[in-house]
Amino acid sequence: MLELDNNYFTGQLPTEVNANNLTKLVLSNNWITGTIPPSIGSLKNLVTLSLDMNRLSGEIPEEMANLKKLLTIDLSGNNLTGELTLVDLSRNQLVGEVPKEITKLKSLNELNLSRKQLNGAIPREIGGINSLTVLDLSYTTKNGHQIRSGKFTITQLVITIIILVTVALLLAVTLLFIKKEKFKNSKI
Repeated sequence: MLELDNNYFTGQLPTEVNANNLTKLVLSNNWITGTIPPSIGSLKNLVTLSLDMNRLSGEIPEEMANLKKLLTIDLSGNNLTGELTLVDLSRNQLVGEVPKEITKLKSLNELNLSRKQLNGAIPREIGGINSLTVLDLSYTTKNGHQIRSGKFTITQLVITIIILVTVALLLAVTLLFIKKEKFKNSKI
């Protein structure tokens, strides 16, 4: 565990990190500049990462996806750029609700929540992420019941809804036609 928050440290994060047993890294509220080094992805046992309220810039390194034990991450209050297009929280021991804040990722293409235990509702606002093309809920349980939908694309979901609505409309028109014919035949 390394907690060095609120110390006004300056400079950049080291480009090489060799702390395999580190579980918590808190460097919040300092004056750290530069980029987040890709080597941060080598901290395989990291559970908490707080680099918030610094002067970090550049893109979030892809290597952070290697942090499979990560439960808390706070990068707020920096000058980070780029687009976060993939959030993969699969194969973790995460339990709880899907945070609504995830719906603020307007460039998100793929959200993987597979193999997770959910409590509460999945935020409706996820449907408002226009760039989202894949939502993976396979092997996920919600309130103790397995979600059966698995991995599907938003396009597949929309097409399925259109087909269901079309079938419902055809069924309604058919029932009206049958009622009309019965009514017509009863007058004869």
